[in-house]
Amino acid sequence: MTAVTKEEGQISLDRLLEWARNDKHPAGAALGQWIFNRYQLRQQFLEPVAGVSDVIASKTTNAVQRNLTTVSEFPCCPKDYEKNPLTAYVENLEPGLVFCQNIFFTSVVFKSTLSADGTSIFVIADNQFGLKRWALSEISFEDNLFVHTSLGTFFTQKGIEKEYCCVQGLTWEGGDTFDDNC
Repeated sequence: MTAVTKEEGQISLDRLLEWARNDKHPAGAALGQWIFNRYQLRQQFLEPVAGVSDVIASKTTNAVQRNLTTVSEFPCCPKDYEKNPLTAYVENLEPGLVFCQNIFFTSVVFKSTLSADGTSIFVIADNQFGLKRWALSEISFEDNLFVHTSLGTFFTQKGIEKEYCCVQGLTWEGGDTFDDNC
Protein backbone atom coordinates (compact mmCIF):
# COMPACT_ATOMS: atom_id res chain seq x y z
CA MET A 1 0.00 0.00 0.00
CA THR A 2 1.02 3.59 -0.43
CA ALA A 3 0.24 6.72 1.51
CA VAL A 4 -3.10 8.34 0.68
CA THR A 5 -4.72 11.64 1.53
CA LYS A 6 -7.45 11.86 4.13
CA GLU A 7 -10.00 12.35 1.34
CA GLU A 8 -8.76 9.27 -0.59
CA GLY A 9 -8.91 7.23 2.60
CA GLN A 10 -12.48 8.37 3.25
CA ILE A 11 -13.53 7.46 -0.31
CA SER A 12 -12.01 3.99 0.10
CA LEU A 13 -13.69 3.53 3.47
CA ASP A 14 -17.06 4.60 2.04
CA ARG A 15 -16.71 2.16 -0.87
CA LEU A 16 -15.72 -0.73 1.43
CA LEU A 17 -18.62 0.01 3.78
CA GLU A 18 -21.05 0.13 0.83
CA TRP A 19 -19.68 -3.18 -0.44
CA ALA A 20 -19.97 -4.70 3.07
CA ARG A 21 -23.66 -3.72 3.26
CA ASN A 22 -24.57 -5.89 0.27
CA ASP A 23 -24.20 -9.64 -0.04
CA LYS A 24 -22.30 -9.74 -3.34
CA HIS A 25 -18.86 -11.34 -3.47
CA PRO A 26 -16.26 -9.42 -5.49
CA ALA A 27 -15.34 -11.00 -8.81
CA GLY A 28 -11.63 -11.78 -8.88
CA ALA A 29 -10.21 -8.55 -7.53
CA ALA A 30 -7.21 -8.61 -5.21
CA LEU A 31 -9.27 -7.47 -2.22
CA GLY A 32 -11.75 -10.27 -2.78
CA GLN A 33 -8.94 -12.81 -2.91
CA TRP A 34 -7.47 -11.43 0.29
CA ILE A 35 -10.78 -11.55 2.14
CA PHE A 36 -12.19 -14.83 0.83
CA ASN A 37 -9.03 -16.83 0.08
CA ARG A 38 -6.64 -15.80 2.85
CA TYR A 39 -6.00 -19.35 4.00
CA GLN A 40 -5.23 -20.65 0.51
CA LEU A 41 -2.95 -17.69 -0.24
CA ARG A 42 -1.06 -18.16 3.04
CA GLN A 43 -0.59 -21.88 2.38
CA GLN A 44 1.31 -21.24 -0.85
CA PHE A 45 4.05 -19.45 1.10
CA LEU A 46 4.56 -22.20 3.67
CA GLU A 47 7.52 -24.44 2.99
CA PRO A 48 6.76 -28.09 3.77
CA VAL A 49 9.43 -30.22 5.40
CA ALA A 50 10.13 -33.70 4.02
CA GLY A 51 9.31 -36.55 6.42
CA VAL A 52 7.26 -34.43 8.84
CA SER A 53 3.67 -33.59 8.04
CA ASP A 54 1.91 -30.24 8.45
CA VAL A 55 4.96 -28.30 9.59
CA ILE A 56 7.11 -25.56 8.12
CA ALA A 57 10.82 -24.94 8.46
CA SER A 58 11.97 -22.48 11.09
CA LYS A 59 15.03 -20.25 11.16
CA THR A 60 16.58 -22.67 13.66
CA THR A 61 18.49 -25.38 11.79
CA ASN A 62 17.18 -28.51 13.53
CA ALA A 63 13.68 -27.22 14.28
CA VAL A 64 10.32 -26.94 12.56
CA GLN A 65 7.05 -25.37 13.59
CA ARG A 66 3.39 -26.38 13.56
CA ASN A 67 0.38 -24.05 13.95
CA LEU A 68 2.71 -21.04 13.76
CA THR A 69 2.81 -19.65 10.24
CA THR A 70 5.37 -16.87 10.72
CA VAL A 71 8.83 -18.34 10.29
CA SER A 72 10.45 -18.10 13.71
CA GLU A 73 13.70 -18.73 15.53
CA PHE A 74 14.01 -20.76 18.73
CA PRO A 75 17.27 -19.67 20.43
CA CYS A 76 17.09 -22.20 23.30
CA CYS A 77 16.85 -25.15 20.93
CA PRO A 78 19.93 -27.34 21.42
CA LYS A 79 22.22 -27.80 18.46
CA ASP A 80 24.05 -30.69 20.12
CA TYR A 81 22.76 -33.32 22.53
CA GLU A 82 24.12 -36.65 23.63
CA LYS A 83 21.24 -38.85 24.78
CA ASN A 84 17.71 -37.52 25.18
CA PRO A 85 17.16 -34.43 22.98
CA LEU A 86 14.12 -33.25 24.94
CA THR A 87 15.99 -33.40 28.25
CA ALA A 88 18.75 -31.30 26.70
CA TYR A 89 16.16 -28.82 25.45
CA VAL A 90 14.24 -28.46 28.71
CA GLU A 91 17.53 -27.75 30.52
CA ASN A 92 18.04 -24.76 28.18
CA LEU A 93 14.62 -23.26 28.90
CA GLU A 94 15.46 -20.91 31.75
CA PRO A 95 12.86 -18.29 32.69
CA GLY A 96 13.59 -14.95 31.05
CA LEU A 97 15.50 -16.36 28.08
CA VAL A 98 14.16 -15.78 24.56
CA PHE A 99 12.01 -18.74 23.56
CA CYS A 100 10.66 -17.64 20.16
CA GLN A 101 11.31 -14.63 17.96
CA ASN A 102 10.24 -13.52 14.51
CA ILE A 103 9.52 -10.31 12.63
CA PHE A 104 6.38 -9.68 14.71
CA PHE A 105 7.29 -10.56 18.30
CA THR A 106 9.78 -11.89 20.80
CA SER A 107 8.59 -14.09 23.64
CA VAL A 108 10.54 -15.25 26.66
CA VAL A 109 10.33 -18.43 28.70
CA PHE A 110 8.02 -18.05 31.68
CA LYS A 111 7.70 -21.70 32.66
CA SER A 112 8.48 -25.10 31.11
CA THR A 113 8.23 -28.77 32.00
CA LEU A 114 8.98 -32.15 30.50
CA SER A 115 5.85 -34.29 30.22
CA ALA A 116 5.48 -37.24 32.59
CA ASP A 117 6.14 -39.71 29.76
CA GLY A 118 9.14 -37.72 28.48
CA THR A 119 7.77 -37.27 24.95
CA SER A 120 6.96 -33.55 25.08
CA ILE A 121 7.98 -30.28 26.63
CA PHE A 122 5.31 -27.72 27.48
CA VAL A 123 6.36 -24.07 27.49
CA ILE A 124 4.57 -20.96 28.66
CA ALA A 125 6.08 -17.98 26.87
CA ASP A 126 5.49 -14.33 27.73
CA ASN A 127 5.23 -11.62 25.09
CA GLN A 128 4.59 -8.62 27.31
CA PHE A 129 3.78 -6.38 24.33
CA GLY A 130 1.23 -8.70 22.69
CA LEU A 131 -2.52 -8.28 22.91
CA LYS A 132 -2.71 -11.93 23.91
CA ARG A 133 0.41 -11.83 26.04
CA TRP A 134 0.73 -15.51 26.91
CA ALA A 135 1.54 -18.37 24.49
CA LEU A 136 1.58 -22.11 25.10
CA SER A 137 3.78 -24.42 23.03
CA GLU A 138 4.51 -28.10 22.92
CA ILE A 139 7.90 -29.34 21.75
CA SER A 140 8.35 -32.89 20.53
CA PHE A 141 11.16 -34.67 18.73
CA GLU A 142 10.15 -36.26 15.41
CA ASP A 143 12.36 -37.51 12.58
CA ASN A 144 15.45 -35.92 14.19
CA LEU A 145 13.79 -32.50 14.36
CA PHE A 146 12.47 -30.45 17.28
CA VAL A 147 8.82 -29.78 16.43
CA HIS A 148 7.44 -26.59 18.02
CA THR A 149 3.64 -26.69 18.08
CA SER A 150 1.64 -23.64 19.06
CA LEU A 151 -1.19 -24.64 21.39
CA GLY A 152 -2.67 -21.16 21.48
CA THR A 153 -2.38 -17.70 22.95
CA PHE A 154 -4.11 -16.33 26.02
CA PHE A 155 -5.08 -12.97 27.44
CA THR A 156 -4.49 -13.83 31.08
CA GLN A 157 -1.88 -15.66 33.11
CA LYS A 158 -4.62 -17.62 34.85
CA GLY A 159 -5.99 -18.72 31.46
CA ILE A 160 -2.65 -20.06 30.29
CA GLU A 161 -1.91 -21.69 33.65
CA LYS A 162 -5.21 -23.58 33.33
CA GLU A 163 -4.37 -24.81 29.81
CA TYR A 164 -0.78 -25.65 30.86
CA CYS A 165 -2.20 -27.81 33.63
CA CYS A 166 -4.84 -29.46 31.44
CA VAL A 167 -2.52 -30.36 28.52
CA GLN A 168 -0.38 -32.26 31.01
CA GLY A 169 -3.41 -34.25 32.14
CA LEU A 170 -3.42 -32.59 35.57
CA THR A 171 -6.53 -31.46 37.41
CA TRP A 172 -7.18 -27.71 37.35
CA GLU A 173 -8.55 -26.41 40.65
CA GLY A 174 -8.59 -22.69 39.80
CA GLY A 175 -12.11 -22.37 38.36
CA ASP A 176 -13.11 -20.55 35.21
CA THR A 177 -10.88 -17.98 33.51
CA PHE A 178 -11.47 -15.05 31.17
CA ASP A 179 -9.82 -17.07 28.39
CA ASP A 180 -12.47 -19.80 28.68
CA ASN A 181 -14.83 -17.38 26.92
CA CYS A 182 -12.48 -16.28 24.13
